[in-house]
Amino acid sequence: MIELDEVAKDLDAFVRNLSLEERRKLAREAVIRRNQSENDPTSRLILRCLADDKQAMPPRKLSALRVFCTPFEDLLVDDPKEAEDSRVPLLPRSIILPLWRWLGSEEALDEALVRHTAAIDAAIAGKDPLQIARHADILHDQCLNLLRQLHEQRRNLPLEIESNFRGDVLTPLMRMMGQRHDVARMHRIVPRLVREFSGEAVEELRELFEDMQEGDPADLSLLCAAAMLRMAHPYHILRLIRSISRFRHDVQLAESEFSLAVGKLLDDNDAIIASIPAYCPVADRPEDVLRPLIRFARHFIRFTGELNVERRGPWGQRLLAQRARVSELMRGYLSSLYSQCMAQLPLPPTTPRSPYPPLNLREALRPGAVKRAGNLSLFVATAHSYADRMAYAGAMTDCEQDLYKAFEYYSDQFLIMIPLLEEEYHPQAAGHATVLATFLKSLEGEEMAELFLRRVRHAGLDMDNALQP
Repeated sequence: MIELDEVAKDLDAFVRNLSLEERRKLAREAVIRRNQSENDPTSRLILRCLADDKQAMPPRKLSALRVFCTPFEDLLVDDPKEAEDSRVPLLPRSIILPLWRWLGSEEALDEALVRHTAAIDAAIAGKDPLQIARHADILHDQCLNLLRQLHEQRRNLPLEIESNFRGDVLTPLMRMMGQRHDVARMHRIVPRLVREFSGEAVEELRELFEDMQEGDPADLSLLCAAAMLRMAHPYHILRLIRSISRFRHDVQLAESEFSLAVGKLLDDNDAIIASIPAYCPVADRPEDVLRPLIRFARHFIRFTGELNVERRGPWGQRLLAQRARVSELMRGYLSSLYSQCMAQLPLPPTTPRSPYPPLNLREALRPGAVKRAGNLSLFVATAHSYADRMAYAGAMTDCEQDLYKAFEYYSDQFLIMIPLLEEEYHPQAAGHATVLATFLKSLEGEEMAELFLRRVRHAGLDMDNALQP
């Protein structure tokens, strides 16, 4: 399940600034690439960003096979490994054609499949939705009966399917086909890749689920997960769960029909945490750490805000364990942040006896120092925003205090040294002042950074001639 996270949001903003013709070309190329490769995350992400752009997206050609797949289309994924590793019973798209041919080869269905397929194709050509629905319902009913017989007989799947996918195929197919009318109702309430889950939609979906309460809980569980998979932001499903189960806490909910969907969201949290590198030069690539940090923090806040999560409950215990892992990773990054910041200033390495070695304003500006200072400042500011919720506030405070003291000291030393500096070194010094001002802006605000630069100019440095790395 791909969520529209920070990376996708950046791509989404870029795509929406393109002209209509450029978006159409991008959509056509993405469709071609997706069809050529079972696992192409880039084209899948582009298509998700363009999903609600009806002008740009090439029309999806309706066919009998597509109609056949409608009840279980939300469970289809491009990557077989994603399907095999998922808590929700997903199905790789690569099994669809072999499955279709297999059903058509069974004597009990071959004539009916040909007849109803032809009728559906004719109804599609004639643009007759009522006839499409009528023949599709008959076809699904006959396919479902055959699948149940094959399942009871413990028949092996065709080698073409079993060699590409080791998961259970028949059970999710039978469950979704068996409740296809409820699936169709859910599809009308939750459009594919819907970005906003309105209160009206929550109420309609709640009514659907209440109508299904007398049925098999496993059917309701799978339908809830399917609804979640249709959403651009899967955690919106928590609003529905809160609406239906407002008086239950997670100890009870973990054993309910919602456990499958929520378990998938918690699995997604594990995947987000696993994407945070154990080591990353945040001076060069802060986004490698910050993007998954922000995603997990938002998910955590959604969970605790939408659901009555108790510390002793299974979901609460798992969330706390996940947060502890994030907290540990962030404390590790914060422990090395001071040295990375000092490395952007013209300083020799620090030692315990000399925590504040003297500035050398004659030293050439280090390559990339201004950009790295900006990256580190971004890291500090973003990490600060989530420190309390993600339980690393103590380490964050210690890091910020150390940086605050160091930059206060060096800003004062900087102003003392300028009058003593030969004019030929002024461009280098002005570059160092830019680096220091970048850090001051992050820790003390834009006003203090501007004050420092005004004092630097007053001391005799021409900031317009600052050397850039």
